[in-house]
Amino acid sequence: MRRSEPDVARVIKLNKELHFSVYRASGMPILVGLIESIWLRVGPVLNLDMGSGSRRLSEAPALDHHARLFDGLRKGSAEQSRIGLAGDLTSSAQMILEGTGLPDQ
Repeated sequence: MRRSEPDVARVIKLNKELHFSVYRASGMPILVGLIESIWLRVGPVLNLDMGSGSRRLSEAPALDHHARLFDGLRKGSAEQSRIGLAGDLTSSAQMILEGTGLPDQ
């Protein structure tokens, strides 16, 4: 049975698990610590932006970026993986800055 609305909490959890799996695989614990610190600060904004009516859910640009990331990892292509990860972070930031998923103040 297909849901009409995505399970936002699960999407957020799985996205974080994916990203931190990649970050930990870098073998750079100091970098992972820095990213964790930043993630804690932006996490609330990510959660708000993924709410009802979010373009990040309806347009799902992360799917293409994640697919490129996975394909790069499978092929052992650091460059393709980097492009996928950077594209995901950049597109998310752009949508958040556009403010389409955030409540009005």
